[in-house]
Amino acid sequence: MYLLGRLSDETRKLLSNYRGGADKQLKEALAQELNAIVLGPSIYDERRFQDIELSPEARDLLATNPEGEDLAWLNRLLLLDAYPQELSRPLIL
Repeated sequence: MYLLGRLSDETRKLLSNYRGGADKQLKEALAQELNAIVLGPSIYDERRFQDIELSPEARDLLATNPEGEDLAWLNRLLLLDAYPQELSRPLIL
């Protein structure tokens, strides 16, 4: 519910009208809005993530009170942990 509340009315409308298959407009809208969420303030809240198993990398980064690029990376990791089936993990070398 948190993420849905952060999306624009237009994107929520696209989601509610989605019936499956490729939808370029929805894909672009979600990418743009998720990027804005990742680049914004921390999305971590203890209650919000109480039932989510955080990756060791996310837990370690969370303990550092990150800012800037590290905070954006933490937000991305948190989304990946919360939605492992819906979002793809980046390849980390």
